[in-house]
Amino acid sequence: MQLCLFLIAIFLVGFWLSLKSKKQSSDSLITANRNIPWYMAGSSMSATTLSSDTPIIVAGLVYSFGISGNWIWWIGILSLLSTAFFFSKYWYRSGIKTEVALFELRYGDSHNTRFLRKIKAIFEGGILNTVIIASLTYAFAIILSEVLSLHPFLQLTELETQLSICAIFFIVVLYTALSGLKGVIVTDIFQLIFAVGISWVALYFILENQPLSSIISEVPNEKKALFIENSAPNNESHYFWVFLIIAWVYKAPGSGPLIQRVISCKSEADAKNAILLHCVIHFFIRSLPWVLIGIVAITLTNTSLNADQVYAHVIMKALPPELINLFIFCLIAAYVSTIDSHLNWGASLITNDFYIEEKPQISKKNVYFLSVFCLSAISYLIFLLGMIDSLLFIYQLHIVIFAGLAPFAIARWFWWKVTLKSEIIGYLSSIILGIVYFAIAPKDAVYWFSLPMLLNLVSSLLILFLYKSKALEPNQTHLAFFEKIGLPLYKNCEHQFYLNKKEIFITAKNWAFAVIVFAILTIGVTALLFS
Repeated sequence: MQLCLFLIAIFLVGFWLSLKSKKQSSDSLITANRNIPWYMAGSSMSATTLSSDTPIIVAGLVYSFGISGNWIWWIGILSLLSTAFFFSKYWYRSGIKTEVALFELRYGDSHNTRFLRKIKAIFEGGILNTVIIASLTYAFAIILSEVLSLHPFLQLTELETQLSICAIFFIVVLYTALSGLKGVIVTDIFQLIFAVGISWVALYFILENQPLSSIISEVPNEKKALFIENSAPNNESHYFWVFLIIAWVYKAPGSGPLIQRVISCKSEADAKNAILLHCVIHFFIRSLPWVLIGIVAITLTNTSLNADQVYAHVIMKALPPELINLFIFCLIAAYVSTIDSHLNWGASLITNDFYIEEKPQISKKNVYFLSVFCLSAISYLIFLLGMIDSLLFIYQLHIVIFAGLAPFAIARWFWWKVTLKSEIIGYLSSIILGIVYFAIAPKDAVYWFSLPMLLNLVSSLLILFLYKSKALEPNQTHLAFFEKIGLPLYKNCEHQFYLNKKEIFITAKNWAFAVIVFAILTIGVTALLFS
């Protein structure tokens, strides 16, 4: 009964916002009319990256590999702060509706530009997005089954559990289709509070029964190491250092639902502050309990856990019976907050960059509704067919593919010699290498994927320089682009360009200071706890 009321409340909020959105333009479904304040956008960014699989992955990494397993997400400090300080202002100034629309602004309207927009909309917003949604649903099913198996009162059969997941998924699809981005962001904030709060409550009960110092004393020394040991199998230590050096680059310019929220902010300052708020929540407030829960699982000598079961198992053992239903609500909130964002983002790409390009006379709202329902149907089918069996592997595959896109994603903002041809070739080669990685990658290695990631990055750099523009000076499209985003690297004075070193230096200095602060808050605090 309580669960039904919770789901109805989520739906009613979305439905109420959908009634308000009828008075607005169709762009409100995609950009919320570019009127989102920083605190709402930043909270929504954190909610979007907080799904049922996120605590599972973090706690599972710590349980399996100790503290050094956290580097796979710690390295994101560099990339997110790069987005905040170097790129958020350019994204906002561009005035585009979706990140894929940047290609038309950068390279002009042409057949090849439209081709690349469609390919990216279908592959990222459609194919890759449905795999991600299916993997999130797979994670939710795992953790929900684990919780229900340990529930003192509520015992559901496998069929009843599947029907519950289907009902939750259907409600998410409905309110996402009806309310658009504004509805997604508003519901995200409440779901974030629920989902983060329960981890801290569980940690309180864990530490009440056993002091932190006692827990840490039981952890083997090899699990306390901040960096992976040189003796790690499968040359993992070598791949680990490759990962640390280059992994953060691929997300530095930003992408996905995060950039959708940057574009939707009400001002340039809001765009930057939203990402900084997201960093505080993402790297410290919400993640520290997960790390400690993984450590607690290591000390449980009387049980053998799968890495994907760690988070739910420890929390269910720690919480008193009267709070277990609240934990289930929080799991649902975490799941819902990510699914709605990915459905909205994917539908926005298909609507704005694929279908409308072919038939601009079609109503955007109708295309958006259809896109949401199609994406959700395909995603759920992938989940039902059991095509997802490793959360970490999906995350690694994503990094391998997008590592090859990093040189283009960064260079297109600063170097006018980047060509559309190089972008297309680099994009297709990255997808092919990702498919090859999917076929040959060992499933038991954490950092092995750093090798194909490096190969993809190097091959893209070669493509970038081999197919650079042979022109002696930028054309009018390039000049209009750099003028619109106010790029400090380029100042036009009778076609003479120079580097505004002072502005770049100030930005780099602020970025470095922020990196140090966040490193202390996350890596430093964790290292201090286990030293």
